[in-house]
Amino acid sequence: MNDPDRHRPRYRQRAVTDDAEIRQFLHRHPWGVLTTVDAGEPVPTPLLYVYDSEAHAIDAHVSPAGRSAAIAETGSAGAFTVASMGEIIHAWEAWEFDTEYESVIAHGGVELLEDADAKQDALARLMAKYAPEMTAGADYRAITDEEIRGTAVIRLSIEDWSAKRNRADPGDETTVFDPDWRQE
Repeated sequence: MNDPDRHRPRYRQRAVTDDAEIRQFLHRHPWGVLTTVDAGEPVPTPLLYVYDSEAHAIDAHVSPAGRSAAIAETGSAGAFTVASMGEIIHAWEAWEFDTEYESVIAHGGVELLEDADAKQDALARLMAKYAPEMTAGADYRAITDEEIRGTAVIRLSIEDWSAKRNRADPGDETTVFDPDWRQE
């Protein structure tokens, strides 16, 4: 399939096209779902991750003995998604109900990182994301060479991404629900 629009949101007015906004969303979101393909079967895996803006990639620590590492070793295609939900947007007609949300979907190839320095860098960025108040060597033991050798880090190299957002419009009648609005 060579359709350049196949990864674009159907509701174009909700598309986020600013790459800086997409990067920021990936940096701040706590977890996502990586979907790979194993023998024709989609394999979704929820995981903690870190976005590497220099490599334009998603990195995640996984079990070296697990299915995700085995699939990544084969060079699977993959997709990664993160999403957040805001308020329900109520309306008089049930079919007009909606929700506030933001989401990003990235597509690319998945690989197992083999280089010790690349793995060390990814693990350090994961620690900085999830424990920013802690310092290696002071608050916890720095990652050892043995731990690097015994660790699996998978990377989705982003080839394409899309994002969308829906927010309630305060001037629209479909704003966040006020149960008394009909009783005036």
